[in-house]
Amino acid sequence: MSFRHVGNELQGLLSEWMEKPQSRGLVLGRIWEDAVGEAVSRHCRPLVFKDNVLTVEVTDLAWKPQLEAMSADLIRKVNTALGKPWVRRIVWVLDDEVQA
Repeated sequence: MSFRHVGNELQGLLSEWMEKPQSRGLVLGRIWEDAVGEAVSRHCRPLVFKDNVLTVEVTDLAWKPQLEAMSADLIRKVNTALGKPWVRRIVWVLDDEVQA
Protein backbone atom coordinates (compact mmCIF):
# COMPACT_ATOMS: atom_id res chain seq x y z
CA MET A 1 0.00 0.00 0.00
CA SER A 2 1.43 3.37 -0.97
CA PHE A 3 1.54 6.51 1.14
CA ARG A 4 -0.66 8.20 -1.44
CA HIS A 5 -3.31 5.50 -1.00
CA VAL A 6 -3.18 5.79 2.80
CA GLY A 7 -3.43 9.58 2.55
CA ASN A 8 -6.47 9.30 0.29
CA GLU A 9 -8.11 6.86 2.70
CA LEU A 10 -7.47 9.12 5.68
CA GLN A 11 -8.82 12.13 3.80
CA GLY A 12 -11.96 10.17 2.95
CA LEU A 13 -12.47 9.07 6.56
CA LEU A 14 -11.92 12.62 7.84
CA SER A 15 -14.38 14.04 5.32
CA GLU A 16 -16.97 11.44 6.30
CA TRP A 17 -16.41 12.14 10.02
CA MET A 18 -16.76 15.90 9.49
CA GLU A 19 -20.18 15.46 7.88
CA LYS A 20 -21.56 14.46 11.28
CA PRO A 21 -22.99 17.48 13.20
CA GLN A 22 -21.44 16.41 16.52
CA SER A 23 -18.02 16.25 14.86
CA ARG A 24 -18.43 19.76 13.53
CA GLY A 25 -19.27 20.96 17.02
CA LEU A 26 -16.08 19.44 18.38
CA VAL A 27 -14.02 21.07 15.67
CA LEU A 28 -15.71 24.44 16.25
CA GLY A 29 -14.75 24.30 19.91
CA ARG A 30 -11.13 23.64 18.99
CA ILE A 31 -10.73 26.36 16.35
CA TRP A 32 -12.84 29.04 18.04
CA GLU A 33 -10.06 31.15 19.60
CA ASP A 34 -7.84 30.98 16.54
CA ALA A 35 -10.75 31.90 14.27
CA VAL A 36 -12.25 34.80 16.23
CA GLY A 37 -9.18 36.02 18.07
CA GLU A 38 -8.21 36.08 21.73
CA ALA A 39 -10.00 39.35 22.53
CA VAL A 40 -13.36 37.99 21.38
CA SER A 41 -12.87 34.48 22.74
CA ARG A 42 -12.23 35.86 26.25
CA HIS A 43 -15.86 36.99 26.33
CA CYS A 44 -17.68 34.07 24.69
CA ARG A 45 -17.49 30.38 23.88
CA PRO A 46 -19.33 28.09 21.47
CA LEU A 47 -21.94 25.86 23.11
CA VAL A 48 -24.00 24.06 20.48
CA PHE A 49 -23.85 23.66 16.72
CA LYS A 50 -27.03 22.38 15.10
CA ASP A 51 -28.64 22.93 11.70
CA ASN A 52 -25.89 25.37 10.69
CA VAL A 53 -26.67 27.57 13.71
CA LEU A 54 -23.91 28.12 16.26
CA THR A 55 -25.08 29.03 19.76
CA VAL A 56 -22.44 31.00 21.63
CA GLU A 57 -22.43 31.84 25.32
CA VAL A 58 -21.53 35.44 26.18
CA THR A 59 -20.01 36.12 29.59
CA ASP A 60 -21.21 39.70 30.00
CA LEU A 61 -24.34 41.62 28.99
CA ALA A 62 -22.20 44.54 27.80
CA TRP A 63 -20.53 42.33 25.19
CA LYS A 64 -23.69 40.81 23.73
CA PRO A 65 -24.70 43.73 21.45
CA GLN A 66 -21.11 44.20 20.32
CA LEU A 67 -20.79 40.54 19.40
CA GLU A 68 -24.18 40.55 17.66
CA ALA A 69 -22.95 43.45 15.52
CA MET A 70 -19.84 41.44 14.64
CA SER A 71 -21.77 38.27 13.71
CA ALA A 72 -21.28 38.42 9.94
CA ASP A 73 -17.53 38.94 10.28
CA LEU A 74 -17.20 36.19 12.90
CA ILE A 75 -19.19 33.75 10.75
CA ARG A 76 -16.84 34.48 7.86
CA LYS A 77 -13.77 33.93 10.07
CA VAL A 78 -15.10 30.68 11.54
CA ASN A 79 -16.08 29.31 8.12
CA THR A 80 -12.67 30.26 6.73
CA ALA A 81 -11.00 28.37 9.59
CA LEU A 82 -13.26 25.38 8.99
CA GLY A 83 -12.67 25.44 5.25
CA LYS A 84 -16.42 25.08 4.61
CA PRO A 85 -19.44 27.37 5.00
CA TRP A 86 -21.07 25.39 7.79
CA VAL A 87 -22.03 28.25 10.09
CA ARG A 88 -24.89 30.33 8.68
CA ARG A 89 -26.02 32.07 11.83
CA ILE A 90 -24.81 32.74 15.37
CA VAL A 91 -27.21 32.96 18.30
CA TRP A 92 -25.74 34.82 21.26
CA VAL A 93 -26.95 33.82 24.74
CA LEU A 94 -25.95 35.17 28.12
CA ASP A 95 -24.38 32.91 30.72
CA ASP A 96 -27.49 33.11 32.92
CA GLU A 97 -29.78 32.25 29.96
CA VAL A 98 -27.87 29.00 29.54
CA GLN A 99 -28.35 28.03 33.19
CA ALA A 100 -32.10 28.83 33.17
